[in-house]
Amino acid sequence: MPTSLCRACGATIQALTSESTGGFCFPCAKWFQSAPDEAETITREGTTKQLAAFRQHCLGKVGATRDPLEANDYRILAEFLGSFASLVGRGRLPVVLLRCKDHTREQLQASTHAVRLSDRMHWSNLDGWNWTEVLLDGSLDEALLRDLIDDSYELARESLDDEKKLCLELLAKELPPEELLDELLKKFGLSRRRDQILAAARSAFLACSSAADDGVPIGISKLGGLPDLPVGVDWPTYEDGRPLAFLSQLNLSELPADSELPGSGMLWFFSVFGWQTEDEADPQLPGKKYDNSWTKVFYSEATSEELKRISPPSDVTLYGEARLEFFSMTCLPAIANEQPLAKLKWNSETKAKYGMVVSNYNMACLQRRANPARNLVLGYADFLERFVRKVAKDDLQLLFQLASDPNAKMSWGDDGYIYFWIAKKDLAVANFSQILTDYQCA
Repeated sequence: MPTSLCRACGATIQALTSESTGGFCFPCAKWFQSAPDEAETITREGTTKQLAAFRQHCLGKVGATRDPLEANDYRILAEFLGSFASLVGRGRLPVVLLRCKDHTREQLQASTHAVRLSDRMHWSNLDGWNWTEVLLDGSLDEALLRDLIDDSYELARESLDDEKKLCLELLAKELPPEELLDELLKKFGLSRRRDQILAAARSAFLACSSAADDGVPIGISKLGGLPDLPVGVDWPTYEDGRPLAFLSQLNLSELPADSELPGSGMLWFFSVFGWQTEDEADPQLPGKKYDNSWTKVFYSEATSEELKRISPPSDVTLYGEARLEFFSMTCLPAIANEQPLAKLKWNSETKAKYGMVVSNYNMACLQRRANPARNLVLGYADFLERFVRKVAKDDLQLLFQLASDPNAKMSWGDDGYIYFWIAKKDLAVANFSQILTDYQCA
């Protein structure tokens, strides 16, 4: 079977055998274009049923995420070392790679052909466990498979640091955001600072992306793709004539609550911070000091009927198209250097405790949305390297935080962000001509 991709998820369809006309999509748990005999049909039906149960059980675990870049890998809190289950292949059938205690694996190997020590991830000195392969051919009892996934999850959970374990505990309680914050303040001894912290909080919107394989209609909020601009508006350029990269457009009528932004109209984001090459994830910035020509953010009250999707200029960086959906949220200052908290003059111990509170709060809130990229409209920036002092000096407000987002094939260095700030006085009159932009990565 020639190499082909699943139209539903984009994963490679694996050939059943070298001579087969059929194939299997691991993420979707579906067979394609095959004409099996009766024995193979029984095996395939059993495999498909087991795969569906496997996926459902993995994603039902507290804090479980599915890596957007490695769709067959299931992790705790998206941690690279928190992987507890992966789908791989052995011959024509899928295999689950799990953490398994040695004595459990040895007992199962004596009674079933479907379990064996992995030869692809065989590590020593793993404190009584090792990676184990479980063949999904329909022969293994589903309850046993669930037990093995549970054991693997617990082994992965035990490897997490205390902060991640605390986050899992809070997720298990399924607390509303305000109760979640109260729990964290109590945990870190900051309950008496509650009013100060809530006074600094800002309303914001989490912009969750989803890959748009079939395209995004004109005038809808999205990342990447091609912009939908008012008729007569050209693609913005840098001062030397090079086209700025198109990063996002926001239809403000889609925001689920009132805010400092206009209640309707469109915002577009173009910037040199989107200039990239195939071999370099860091933005390829102009060789001069930052000024306002680096970024163009503009607003129009044009309706969708008055917009036109325009063709890209030559030599411009293009990104994948991903639709955005917005959710209201309470955003806390990521660090105590932000102006509302800086003026309280907390000591270093209080600042450190607050950092733990906000880190766990943000992590838990993201997990409730299945760990999307943290694209923010309004609120506070998540600084990764340093606090931008001009934000406090000029009393700037975060307008948009654009995350590294696999759904739009966007990566800013090592899992970084591009930030767009605006002066509060400009935001009040919808003047988006003076924007401060920065980029930071982990």
